[in-house]
Amino acid sequence: SAALRIAARASMELVGGVILFLLIAAFIEAYWSSLS
Repeated sequence: SAALRIAARASMELVGGVILFLLIAAFIEAYWSSLS
């Protein structure tokens, strides 16, 4: 159904956002560690 498809897309965007945030956080952490 349409509702299921919308919910699936919303959850995929949420998961994608979390993964992107974790990648950025890991990159910043690695960069910060190399500085100090």
